Amino acid sequence: MVSRSVKFFRRFTFILSNLNPNLEYNLKQADIEEDASIYLAATLIQAINMSLLLAVSVYYILWRAKSQYTIMGPVLGVIVAFFVIYQRLGKPKMIVKNRVKDIENHLVFTIQSLYIQISSGMPIYDAMASIARSNYGAASSEFMRAVDEIKSGTHVETALEDLASRNPSPYFQKTIWQIVNAIKTGGDLRYLLKDLTERLAQDQINTAKSFGAKLSPISMIYMLSAVIIPSLGTTVLITISSLPNIGGKISESTFWIILVVTIVLQLQFAMIIRSSRPSIIGD
Repeated sequence: MVSRSVKFFRRFTFILSNLNPNLEYNLKQADIEEDASIYLAATLIQAINMSLLLAVSVYYILWRAKSQYTIMGPVLGVIVAFFVIYQRLGKPKMIVKNRVKDIENHLVFTIQSLYIQISSGMPIYDAMASIARSNYGAASSEFMRAVDEIKSGTHVETALEDLASRNPSPYFQKTIWQIVNAIKTGGDLRYLLKDLTERLAQDQINTAKSFGAKLSPISMIYMLSAVIIPSLGTTVLITISSLPNIGGKISESTFWIILVVTIVLQLQFAMIIRSSRPSIIGD
């Protein structure tokens, strides 16, 4: 049931739709069962509510305190509105990213378990049901959806095709499509699953090595800009500050600025490393 406020704000969602043209696709992959226009309307409502609440509260507090900075209320309100919009528009992508990471972290063990069960003579449906009941994170959840579709009368091949088409992980998609092709052509799933397990494990090793090679220059820059230069700079400034003619020109705030800049640099490098880490490696 769509509320009146959402219906009203849907006519203004074109303002935000250009900021994320793939929102409908992102919502589908994130399993958010909501139309893009309704999601954007709810985003506008939340941004306006949070903005007005903060703006009025801060303005009233500053006005009661007889402060000359009452303008900070509306300014903070606008900033919060932009932050809420940014957070809401990025939420589906973040959910998808976390799902991909979770799936790919468990993918090798999932396919290996599938291989062991099918090699022991278990039918593909029973093997999938076993995976769905196991603790393989988002991979188990994906197989559970496929198992539920099969229970409702969908063919195994069709359920697996749906599983591959809606999944955001390229590794998972590629793996499931190969299983579907093997089932359709009557190929031996045991050999395919064994080969897939070995290739996925090797891909993880190669990806980890490649990531390690990328870390070397990043680590060097980090050591220079966030460790060596601040340490040497602080030492030099302390030495200079002890000189009678120059020392008085170096204030305490200089050292606080160096500390803040160093902390910001370290946080930035941590974010760079985290964002560049391949999802298949995991945490």
